[in-house]
Amino acid sequence: MSGGADLLGGGDEEARLRSVTDELIRRYDRAIRPISADEVEAQMDAAVNAYADARIRDFVPILAEKDARAVLRQRLLAAE
Repeated sequence: MSGGADLLGGGDEEARLRSVTDELIRRYDRAIRPISADEVEAQMDAAVNAYADARIRDFVPILAEKDARAVLRQRLLAAE
């Protein structure tokens, strides 16, 4: 597929995952208790690995983002 990658499909999965990871890094860097880029990347890696056997890859970036956000949000709440 040509054109820009978007989060719902099309484009390269790696590029979509990088885009999601970069957005999470920006978001959690601005949190009251910032979470490091390394920690965000590690959480995204873990979330993506949970879908390693997925036959349909189109939704992996969205699902991984959802899972990573949930864990990162819990870390912020636990730090309070």
